[in-house]
Amino acid sequence: MYFISKRLLGLSVFLVVIFSSINALATEIIVNVESEIGTGNIGCALFSSPEGFPMNTEKALQQFKPNTSNKAQFTFSNVKAGTYSISVFNDQNDNKVIDTNLFGIPKEEWGVSNNIRPKLKAPKFEEASFVVEEQKNLDLNIRISK
Repeated sequence: MYFISKRLLGLSVFLVVIFSSINALATEIIVNVESEIGTGNIGCALFSSPEGFPMNTEKALQQFKPNTSNKAQFTFSNVKAGTYSISVFNDQNDNKVIDTNLFGIPKEEWGVSNNIRPKLKAPKFEEASFVVEEQKNLDLNIRISK
């Protein structure tokens, strides 16, 4: 009995060390969003390539949270090293897409990483991109507006 208990204790310690190491290697991106409007749901999309950026989020990791106190915070965990961009919008009518006018200009608050806001075109992936390194968490602040 003592032999089995000692083995279980050894196995338990081994598993704790392994799982602690795995969590230490994981990279997190924390996105703090500041909004001018205190209503709606904030959508935050993490893009790993230019495909669809910034408004077509089908190929992106996307999260939604209520816009409380003109703020929302998102966490993307276990992100692999690479180049990424983020787009954010305030979904006022809860349809999970950014609404645009006839000319494709957003009607709802929006923003992208690096707080790039070109005047006459949509931001490009490269302009909003940032590099994720292994074992290095990132905190990003994005301000959205119309």
